[in-house]
Amino acid sequence: MKAKSSQDTLNFPTMLNAKLGFLAFFVGSSESAPTEAQEQLCADLTTRVETQLQAVEAALTEALPAFNALVRSSEIPAIVVPEKQK
Repeated sequence: MKAKSSQDTLNFPTMLNAKLGFLAFFVGSSESAPTEAQEQLCADLTTRVETQLQAVEAALTEALPAFNALVRSSEIPAIVVPEKQK
């Protein structure tokens, strides 16, 4: 998403969603069954995605409630929207 030129792909490596998209495209565009290497890559990417999903779930169920409790106990607003100036 951040890549604006061909050199930017060196600074911003391909992430899991792009890798899964490319794999799905290549497997889906072939008339033959997926190769063993494609199946292994799919298994690896699936494991890595599951790890990321578990991290997101932990953040939503543990870290976010703890943060919200801290903000409430501090009696400060977490997000403040400034009023429009006239």
